Amino acid sequence: MHDRATVGEVTTVVLLMQMLSTPVIELVRSLEWLEEGAASLARLFGVGTVPPDRHPVASTPRQDSPSVIRLSGVRFGYTPEREVLHNVDLAVCRGERLALVGPTGAGKSTLARIIAGIHPPASGTATVAGVPLTGLRPDQLRPQPAQGTRDPGLAAARPLRRIISCR
Repeated sequence: MHDRATVGEVTTVVLLMQMLSTPVIELVRSLEWLEEGAASLARLFGVGTVPPDRHPVASTPRQDSPSVIRLSGVRFGYTPEREVLHNVDLAVCRGERLALVGPTGAGKSTLARIIAGIHPPASGTATVAGVPLTGLRPDQLRPQPAQGTRDPGLAAARPLRRIISCR
């Protein structure tokens, strides 16, 4: 009859919409959880398709070598079109400590991962006493470099970003 809604009708619509919103939000949240679960499952199954990153060689690092860790002409990028490290040369002798300092994104963590034998260089060499880092079995590699990271809460107080120590 009238083109106007009563206060009761408006109140009823608002309450019904509020009652409907909770189940809809829960449904959307459940769908997000399903998506996250599917992505996690895909990563889990994807691990089996990753080729081995180690190709152990017969030789082991010489304990009498003066230069324990050596990088020569190392280049690395997480994707082929974006290189992170460019022609890095470095030698860390037994007992020395190396501090990597720089802004976010400068490649400190990437360099530490190469030194720790986690990532192979895209080009160049990364060796421990003349043996390629990626040619060592984990039990041979782990006693070599040690990595420590600074507390992120102390960023303003201490500029030290990464410390690598050769044992």
